[in-house]
Amino acid sequence: MKKIFYSIGILSVVLVLSLTSCKQDTMNKLQGEWRMIPTFDLANTQQETWEFTNDGALIVRRGGTIITSGKYTVQANFLDTKLVTTEMLHNFNYYEAEWYIIELKRTTLYINNDKDGGLYTREFERD
Repeated sequence: MKKIFYSIGILSVVLVLSLTSCKQDTMNKLQGEWRMIPTFDLANTQQETWEFTNDGALIVRRGGTIITSGKYTVQANFLDTKLVTTEMLHNFNYYEAEWYIIELKRTTLYINNDKDGGLYTREFERD
């Protein structure tokens, strides 16, 4: 019986460490500037970028001008990883959401959310 509790304890520590590692790895991969691909409006010529800083700040620029900023965190569990954006300035509630990270690679980022009953998808690339 003692061995079972010992095994469960070790397994719990390993799971917590792996989730923490996944969260930190995602934060590291996000850091930097991402250029949004306007898949929802191909006629849009104003380039929008999202910059994730290492201190948890998110800065959104359109055409080089800051349109909003706030904070971001990453939540990871066994099924999915979320990018949570909060405290966005200028009443841009649209940017404040729990975004599911669909794909995060070195040069591509795909996120979506289902806030307010719709499905919002954003695709980004990095140089």
